[in-house]
Amino acid sequence: MRKRLLLVCVFALNLSLCGALAAADDPAKNQDEPPVRLKKKIKPEQSAQPPEKKQQPPAVKGSTQYSVLRHLAAAYLMSLASAQST
Repeated sequence: MRKRLLLVCVFALNLSLCGALAAADDPAKNQDEPPVRLKKKIKPEQSAQPPEKKQQPPAVKGSTQYSVLRHLAAAYLMSLASAQST
């Protein structure tokens, strides 16, 4: 019984090692260029100066942005006051 188990294990080990060696890729001979997956990607040159960003004028009292911020601040302060009173 033990001999049979030992023979099966040796056969399985031998089969797996031989299969791994047979399936292994042989290195390519006389290969001048590296494979495509190993080549470095060529990026197009970028211009020397980055495009200029437009500066936004500061919020002026009476503008829409200023009034929205003012309403949000008032709502936040009211919610804080109601949270403290409870």
